[in-house]
Amino acid sequence: MFGLDWSAALLIIIALLAVLLLAGQWVSIALVSSSVVFLLLVGGWERPLPLGSIAWETLNSFVLTAVPLFIFMGEVIARSGLTQRLYDGILVVLRKVPGSLLHANIGASGVLAAMSGSSSATAAAMARIALPQMERDGYDKKLSFASIAGGGSLGMLIPPSLAALLYGAYAELSVSRLFMAGLVPGIVLALMISGYLFVRTRMNPSLAPSSSARIGTTTSERAATLLRMLPGLVLVGLVLGTIYTGIATPTEAAAIGAGGAVLLGFLMKGLSWKALVDSAIATAKVASALLFIVVGAQVFSAALVQSGVVRGVIAASSGVMTSPWMLFIGMAIVYVLLGMFIDGLSLMFVTLPVVIPLMHAVDFNPYLFGVLLVLFIELGQITPPVGIVLYIISASSPGSKIAEIFRGAFPVVILILVLAVLIFLFPDIALWLPEAMST
Repeated sequence: MFGLDWSAALLIIIALLAVLLLAGQWVSIALVSSSVVFLLLVGGWERPLPLGSIAWETLNSFVLTAVPLFIFMGEVIARSGLTQRLYDGILVVLRKVPGSLLHANIGASGVLAAMSGSSSATAAAMARIALPQMERDGYDKKLSFASIAGGGSLGMLIPPSLAALLYGAYAELSVSRLFMAGLVPGIVLALMISGYLFVRTRMNPSLAPSSSARIGTTTSERAATLLRMLPGLVLVGLVLGTIYTGIATPTEAAAIGAGGAVLLGFLMKGLSWKALVDSAIATAKVASALLFIVVGAQVFSAALVQSGVVRGVIAASSGVMTSPWMLFIGMAIVYVLLGMFIDGLSLMFVTLPVVIPLMHAVDFNPYLFGVLLVLFIELGQITPPVGIVLYIISASSPGSKIAEIFRGAFPVVILILVLAVLIFLFPDIALWLPEAMST
């Protein structure tokens, strides 16, 4: 390997990448630049990386076409008023449950997650709608933060998940099965968070006083509110149902969802032409950034393979990573710690070139691995100092400090870790649904 030990080579490329990231360079540029400089330094540029071919082969993918479509779907929904309709409808259903606003946040977040595939988009929408109401009603701030952060954590897990989509494309797995693998764990996590909030408010009712939110005083008013959220539920059912039954691929389902969101937005008169253009512009920015990271990750992976680092890591790990259990512990430690400092999707692509070969080496089910991976990178969204969901909540709650928000969200961190252990011990939680799918 160019006369250099694999461990020294690994340290060099990690140091190069860390310097560029700490300097504020874009993740995609940092991945490509560190790869090129690394190969020049260790003498591996005798066979130059075919950067153009890597970019073309990576992006010329039918699966990745779903990325901008799902992002566009979420952007349109955020601007069309559908979020408020969903929240109001779920609040009608849960109006008699102690701490109804808290549970409505979790329920609405779950539905929004099935539309946007993004934790930050889900948390931002719910924070704008729910936090002001909970503050007016005198809800305990920590529980309010826990419900928003917990709801946001569903964004990456409940399908369609952008993280699962990108992982599936990178690992060459069935994205449809990955989506379904995240559905039941997402529902379980929502129930766990709601259960925690229910116990807290039941033990101390003063933490969640009766809500003053207007949810209708008559049966007809409440029925009208429920009907108003029906189009959104139909859209979610259509997207997930076509994927599960095999009628549509994830890309085709994304197109259905994006078109349906636009149609609903105009029919409900909540979407203007300006909002539609703004949605398209926002989609172009987010999707471009994500897809450039995907290309950068492929270049980074090619550099690690060409230099022999991947072979060295697998050989050295064979004496330690002898079972899926050891890999599970290792990935939990690495992703929880690094997730505090690196954005979740960026962290995923930086580490996949190394962890995927290890996954295959210990015969770890790749779909189970994908669900656990999404759970672990989700932790980074709600842990300081980089947790984006915490900053989103802070922006919607002026005067609240990040430390205070994290203290409120900390029980959610524990619940996610507990769920990860349960899924590893009982894989059918994640695997039974994709195994029952139509082929």
